[in-house]
Parts: sequence; structure tokens; C-alpha cells
Amino acid sequence: MCGARRIVLRIAIALALVGTRAKAGGPLEFGWQPARASTRPQPLCFGYAPSLRAYACVGYLDEGGKHRRQVVDIVGIHDGWPRVETHLLPKDDVDRLLAEHGFLPGGIHRARLLPRTWTRAGATRVRYDWRVHEGDASYENFGDVTIRCRDGRDIPLGVRKRGLELGADARVFWREDADVLAVSVAGDDGGEDTIYRWVNTLVVDVPVLCAGGTAAVAGPVQGRSIGP
Repeated sequence: MCGARRIVLRIAIALALVGTRAKAGGPLEFGWQPARASTRPQPLCFGYAPSLRAYACVGYLDEGGKHRRQVVDIVGIHDGWPRVETHLLPKDDVDRLLAEHGFLPGGIHRARLLPRTWTRAGATRVRYDWRVHEGDASYENFGDVTIRCRDGRDIPLGVRKRGLELGADARVFWREDADVLAVSVAGDDGGEDTIYRWVNTLVVDVPVLCAGGTAAVAGPVQGRSIGP
């Protein structure tokens, strides 16, 4: 009896981790919740679609206190082409769309990226170089993200040229059964009176990157992380 109870308990825990259906015939429930309009959410990638090699991640933009908007971004590399989409709330509609596209909840690991530090993300190591340059009445974020290949080579991604501004809160997301990872950043930029805040993500196909392929990075959402 004890063995049977343990099996039932393990099944219940597994179901809780991978998500459940809201009701019979309803969409999968993904592990994210919309933040209040005045609150910038933390970086979070909460779903992965193996067929699309894409992550579903929280996105956000606050244009100096105006037009605050939280969304869900789909970022990945499908059939050799970057795929970047943004979907508005409500949550039930987004979850239904993600399920239709083959996204699975759960199974995603995460780690905080610290400045000038290598962080292990599954079989890959990621370095986050970030620093702030402060002027008389403004400041700007500088740095890059570097991927270390299995043969020991380090490849900088040139994230600022790709449109991803950096910030103090950066995280890497990965699955043990996938060689694709996501880097999501919550950042801000601005001057004395106007501060732009955002959450933006890029996705890296590590084997393609390390093999010298051109379609190795997707994202971020363009124009989101640009301050005044």
C-alpha cells in the first residue's frame, strides 16, 4: 500500500509541475500571472515548444510612465528562421494560443546572471557582462552576453547591436532536453524626468551558433528597450 501511495503522490507532483487543464477541454495552464499595470514583472520564460525551438516569455514596456503594457513574447528559431511574436493578454487567450502552437508548461530551469560571471545553463555556460555609464543627467547600459561552446570557444552575441539593452536583472532559461536557451533582461534607461522600463528576451540555438551558422539567435522584440 505504501508503494502504491508513493506512486500516486509522484504522479500528482508531476502533474502539478507540468501544468493542468483549467477544465475539461480547456487550455493548458502555464505558470505565469499578469503583473499589475504599475509593476514591471521579473524576467520569466515559462513555456517551450520543441517543434518551434521557441520559448514563451513575459514581455513588458513602460514608456516613461505612459502606455505601460505587459505581453507574452514567442521567441525562437524555426526551420532556420528567427521567429519573434508578441501577444496581448488576457492570460486565458494567450495560454490557449500557446497550447495550440505546441508549447509545454514546466520543465524549464532558470538561473540569475551576475555581472562578469560565468553561469552554467545545462551543458552551456553563459557570461553576462553588464555595466552602467552615468552622465550628468542620464545613464546608459553597456555590455554583452557570451556563450561558451563545448570546444572551449567563447562567442559574444553582440546583444546591443541586436536591440537588447542590458540591465541589473538578467536570467537564463533552459531545458535539459533542449539545446536552445533564452536570456531575458529587465532593464531601464533614461534621464532626470523620464525612465523607460522593459523586459525583453533573445533565444540562442547553441549548436548552430557554435557551428558558425547564421540563424543562431532570435529576438529581441525590436524597439522595446530603447530609452529617450
